[in-house]
Amino acid sequence: MSSTFESTFIGRQPIFDTHENIWGYELLYRSSGGAVCADIKDGNLATAKVISDGFLLVCEELKKSQKLLINFPEELLASEAGFALPPETCIIEILENVSATENVLKSIQLLAKHKFTFALDDFTGQVELEPFLPYVKIVKIDILLLSDMSKVAKIVQNLKKYSVDILAEKVEDRETYLALQKMGFNLFQGYFFSRPETITGRKISSNSITKINLLKELGSDSFDIARIVSNIKTDTSISYRLMKYANMAGINPGNRINSIERAVTILGKRQLVQWLRAIILSDLNPSMKAEELSFMAVNRGCFLEMLAEENNFLKFKPESLFVYGMFSLVTVILNLSMETILKYLALEEQIESALLENNHTANLLLDLVKSYERWDSDKIKELTLQLSLDIERTNLLYKKSFKKTHRTMLSSQKH
Repeated sequence: MSSTFESTFIGRQPIFDTHENIWGYELLYRSSGGAVCADIKDGNLATAKVISDGFLLVCEELKKSQKLLINFPEELLASEAGFALPPETCIIEILENVSATENVLKSIQLLAKHKFTFALDDFTGQVELEPFLPYVKIVKIDILLLSDMSKVAKIVQNLKKYSVDILAEKVEDRETYLALQKMGFNLFQGYFFSRPETITGRKISSNSITKINLLKELGSDSFDIARIVSNIKTDTSISYRLMKYANMAGINPGNRINSIERAVTILGKRQLVQWLRAIILSDLNPSMKAEELSFMAVNRGCFLEMLAEENNFLKFKPESLFVYGMFSLVTVILNLSMETILKYLALEEQIESALLENNHTANLLLDLVKSYERWDSDKIKELTLQLSLDIERTNLLYKKSFKKTHRTMLSSQKH
């Protein structure tokens, strides 16, 4: 069986306020755990990886008022990819090499209408960056790019006509920090405070078939939510990341999002499309494949969903048993404890209890699935009897679920 997960690495550098409290973090792409700086060959891919994996990796430790700055290259900025992120937490950082084209400015205006905040990177007074100033709330100035403090003071003075916070980058000693504070800077970043740290996590590699299907759906003129949901449900990785994202992004505060259908509905078309594009781009050419375990996980979900549609198992909803079956393998895939994983999924208590092996009926159902996977006929007979199931009908449903899963996951190979 091939490996089914890959490591993901994100640099995180804290940003401090005038009281030396952590105001937020800048998220930085890292190609490996040992990397101390970004090795970026494709800015769009780097940002997509930060959006799809970095946000989920670091936001669990984020305090309510803290913010995340994420670099956006020109192409992603113009494509409105910012909608993949929650505006309450994330600030879109406009890089210094972004041109103020009509498309870019239109995208910024649209995102601003939806309460997104912007920062401008490495500003040294460039005339070509001035069109961005009316839209940004933070201007970043790299102290080491400027030869003396008088130039810094002049830039700060010129920025006073805009309602912006000014962030000093590469602050390396207390003397500089205090001088910048007096000058009017109110946010600070640099080795004097903290070097960037690399956060390591694991993500499941999404399978290539699902990506092909989703790319086709996202590019279609007739956007079909039902087909999008159907495709997402064939992939354990995207399903897990979607539900974790929907429950951590402050999208629907106070309410548990416990099904894929609900997560898709809550996100809405615009945010869903941009998030999926980031996920797909970040997973292109993964180093390890997930097809084998993904197939098994999806088939478990499909079989239990079919059983629930025909039987009343303590009022389990079919879509809930689909999630239960699919996520029954997520501990193997991610090599994390179920307790850790459940912190991010906000499932129904009944399903959480089942995944923690505390629900007798659900655990019998999972044992039944495992017996079919081994084709242990004696155990199948014993469990169908315990669950009051017709064995011939149950055998037929398992065969149907297997064929359905196979057909669904492989159908796009014909296109």
